[in-house]
Amino acid sequence: MLFLYFGIFIVQWTTAPLLLWSASISAAFDTLDHSILSSCSQFDFSIYGIALDWIQSYLSGRHSFVQVGRSDSCRQPCIAGVPQGSVLGPLLFTAYITPIGRMVGGLGVKHHEYADDTQLYVETTDRGSLDGLSRCISCLQHWFLRNHLLLNGSKSDTIIIGTAQRHAWAPQPTQLRVAESCVAVSDSLKLLVVTLDRTMSFNKHVSTVVHACNFHLSALYGTSVHSSLTRSHSRSLAASWDPGWITVTRC
Repeated sequence: MLFLYFGIFIVQWTTAPLLLWSASISAAFDTLDHSILSSCSQFDFSIYGIALDWIQSYLSGRHSFVQVGRSDSCRQPCIAGVPQGSVLGPLLFTAYITPIGRMVGGLGVKHHEYADDTQLYVETTDRGSLDGLSRCISCLQHWFLRNHLLLNGSKSDTIIIGTAQRHAWAPQPTQLRVAESCVAVSDSLKLLVVTLDRTMSFNKHVSTVVHACNFHLSALYGTSVHSSLTRSHSRSLAASWDPGWITVTRC
């Protein structure tokens, strides 16, 4: 993520505004084809022999079922996907989509990947750069379909990032066509746990964090945790209940 933020800052202050598109993949971890993953492990990462057998053993022999109260449905074998909530799951997903890096790079579009979070971004210097991004998204959609993944165009996010001065003079699109859906350009976009805004001021991100902190600190009042605090700690918590306790000031 630091690499992505650094790249955005460089472009923001030196060239035209940057258009960033964040992909949304439906049920990403649940649809990975095990045979394709095995091929990627061998040809892209040279994993063979016992190490490959470990990965295949990790994915095989798993079952899923639905439980309601004390009733369970019939168990069904998991013939696709990787376990979520594990350390190995995101790594295997990253290995699965490794080929899209070569494809996107060959089309002249910058990109960033982290597990099932994929972002493409281009400088909005002219109409050609936006057309190039649209072609790249179209190629990405077809790659996903060939590899049993579904790009959800309606849930994708788009933002244009730049300084206030560059926003004022640079022509900017209001929407981007993705997987037969028109995605409107928004004023903010959330990547992992960070909320980006159109000028990279991070004001909205800080406000969101402050609101969450005030909510959880207020929830401590009247609990056993609150009763075990010292008087000075209680005073600090009491101050936190005031919404104006923390203010956001842009430097």
